Amino acid sequence: MLQHGKAASRGNLAAVVALLEGGADPSIKDLDGYTALRLALDRGYGDVADCLNPDGDDSAFAIGRACDTAREMALLCSAKFAEVVHLLDCCMP
Repeated sequence: MLQHGKAASRGNLAAVVALLEGGADPSIKDLDGYTALRLALDRGYGDVADCLNPDGDDSAFAIGRACDTAREMALLCSAKFAEVVHLLDCCMP
């Protein structure tokens, strides 16, 4: 797992911020095909998801597999992801 993916999957916002500031590419997928955003969404870390996707452009983080976008993934998950859906929606044109 990539460092920013590991930090995202643990909800470690400070580590994600530091890795992004150091040049980590949030669109890179791990060996299982997951982005750091997908890992954050899977575990309900809305603040980390927002950090990884500040412009709300979910097409830049296409998930593949069961969903095409981060927003679709959040919609398919339980109600605890309502905040993530809101964050993606508020920034979409």
